[in-house]
Amino acid sequence: MEAMDLIKQLRDETGVAVMDCKRALDKAGNDIEKARIILKEEGLAKADKKAERETKIGVIATFVDDQNKNGAIVEFRCETDFVAKNEGFIKVADEIAKITALNNPTDNADLLQKANESGETVDLIIRNLVAKIGEKMEVSRFNKVETSGYLTSYIHAGNRLGVLLEMSADQDIWSNNVAKELAHDIAMQIAAMSPIAVSSENLSAEDVKNVKDYIEDELTKENKPEEIKAKIRDGRIQKRFSEICLNCQPFIKNDSLTVEKLLAEKGKELNANIKIVNFIRYQI
Repeated sequence: MEAMDLIKQLRDETGVAVMDCKRALDKAGNDIEKARIILKEEGLAKADKKAERETKIGVIATFVDDQNKNGAIVEFRCETDFVAKNEGFIKVADEIAKITALNNPTDNADLLQKANESGETVDLIIRNLVAKIGEKMEVSRFNKVETSGYLTSYIHAGNRLGVLLEMSADQDIWSNNVAKELAHDIAMQIAAMSPIAVSSENLSAEDVKNVKDYIEDELTKENKPEEIKAKIRDGRIQKRFSEICLNCQPFIKNDSLTVEKLLAEKGKELNANIKIVNFIRYQI
């Protein structure tokens, strides 16, 4: 095979720059297999040198298995918006989400050692992509969820916002398209309205304190008698809870309903008690 054909083949296989392919082939005496090894070794070394760079952008990826019982959400970061839109980068993010869902990583270091069906670890998958594209990349956070209920996910256009939603019902309703559409709509609601808890009962003590402090700060700035402030304080706190708690929010497709009332309506239609168990929302 001619030298230019070897360079083209190596370039097509690896995505590495033409001059790097030529240099690797020269070093390998035009042995394409040796050239692949050289590029791989040098590529991994380059990946290590990029470790101190800052990752400011990236994508959110999710995976839910066919039974809707096992899923994961992953934030995969890179350095530039250009790379974040790269199909290869998005594909790797999706693969990492699948590996996360099908394994039980305890932290980021553990996740890097988990492997796909071909035996490639997440660490190697990322390093190979870094060698090909030339930017630092990293998994900045992830969550893996298993449920006896129902899991669904939603990725907003642009892959910068994603939701993993867990629901339950006291009847087996999840093969019904009405139930599936309900779950999808609620995942979209979470993406659009940024709740921080399912209900006020699920708010942490810190969240409750933050809300009360926020309202108190507002009232302090208002020139009103203390007895008037006392009358409006609780109302404002409850209003703020309704803004940040999913069940209390107006449904985005019909604001005459809250999410809680929507669940009750669909529950009556499906003859089931439907609940939102938990959700995870990532946004870059």
